[in-house]
Amino acid sequence: MVVQATNPLDDACESVIALRAPGFELAPLKEEQKIALPPKGKGSLAWILTPHKTGSFQVVVTDILDTRVFGVTVTNVLGLNTFQAQLLTAIGGLFGPIFTIPWWLEKWQQRRERQARGIAAPFSPNKISAAMLGTRYD
Repeated sequence: MVVQATNPLDDACESVIALRAPGFELAPLKEEQKIALPPKGKGSLAWILTPHKTGSFQVVVTDILDTRVFGVTVTNVLGLNTFQAQLLTAIGGLFGPIFTIPWWLEKWQQRRERQARGIAAPFSPNKISAAMLGTRYD
């Protein structure tokens, strides 16, 4: 997070900017930083915020005269919050096996067609085992 400050006065000034961000690790570790601004000058301070977990948080930036509150939502790589990720995991766990039913039906139909034509299924485990034992399998 970058905080920019402007000094509209003809004199230099100093201010202490504080950042309050529960749920985040700050770098630098100081929650308060001092900024010195030249006359009619500008300056900025920066913090790197690293979230501890996903969710919605408030980050507060204050100085002697002003306080600003920012809402921050932390999501995962796919842009999902915690609830959405858990919901999709549950849906996938429940319905994932169901989505393989068409594949199994297709394999079953292919097997029936091969049996009807008198063609053996490729790589039949029984035939492979029988061949390994040196026995004949019909």
